[in-house]
Amino acid sequence: MPDLPPPDPAPPVPVAEFPNPVRLLEAIADPVRYEALRALATGLYLTPLELAKKVQASHDNMAKHMRLLKARGAVQLVRPENPDGRAQYYQIPARFRQTTDTGRPLLDYGVCVIRF
Repeated sequence: MPDLPPPDPAPPVPVAEFPNPVRLLEAIADPVRYEALRALATGLYLTPLELAKKVQASHDNMAKHMRLLKARGAVQLVRPENPDGRAQYYQIPARFRQTTDTGRPLLDYGVCVIRF
């Protein structure tokens, strides 16, 4: 039997931090939440009000969507410099954010990859 070359190394995959990945996938599958992730994919941090304007949703509805995404581990609350004391700012953790070779945002949650 001839010697075969070694296989190509597998690309690095973040450690899956999700005890139940189906719950994360369910959260991402909602069109409003997907658009919110798209808006945050470049590393921006936004309030639910700012996100609601970007994706044309109601503020109350967006606040609920963001709380669910946070509970599922897709986003986190952040405190930017000079924040409005009452506003909650959401951001996708840096460990999940990447950029493709063409400069498009990519989210790699370990259990799924989202290319925008």
